Amino acid sequence: MWPLPPEDGPAFHRKARPATRPDVELTCRVIRRILDDPRLARERVTVEAQNGVVTLLGTVTRRQARVTAADLARATPGVTDICNRLRLVPGADSLAPAERPDPFDELVTDWDATVEHRPMRVRLLVAAAAATAVATAMVPVLLLPRYGDATLAAMLPGMLVTMTLIRAARRGGPG
Repeated sequence: MWPLPPEDGPAFHRKARPATRPDVELTCRVIRRILDDPRLARERVTVEAQNGVVTLLGTVTRRQARVTAADLARATPGVTDICNRLRLVPGADSLAPAERPDPFDELVTDWDATVEHRPMRVRLLVAAAAATAVATAMVPVLLLPRYGDATLAAMLPGMLVTMTLIRAARRGGPG
């Protein structure tokens, strides 16, 4: 998995572009459908739209509410795709097998829980450890035919550097 962009990077300092009229109208249509549905009463659902793609955010108390919100958004005219990022509150009810949502939606529900949000220094240490490990693994390929057993001695510094970087990353960065 590729590292996430840094929280202090340029992507986080960009100003948001104003929403286009079609996006605003689409957002309003989806919100209206969700508000009018009694099955979603008292559920916290936020709707965002961009270029026909609707993103559902928030928390719901039942899995069926998550499925219902996605179905309503998907059936709204003008919606080309949805990203269902609605999360279940802890202890939410389970669904019968026939009511299971799309497997992709299930994956996205728990996305925030599975993605590790590490500080930049830890991500850099992990990247450096990976690069050092790859370089160390290439040493025998490049040097073994020419130098024989001496190649193993050339691998030791790379292995030590890799292990040191991994330990530093596990501790959360340099002291």
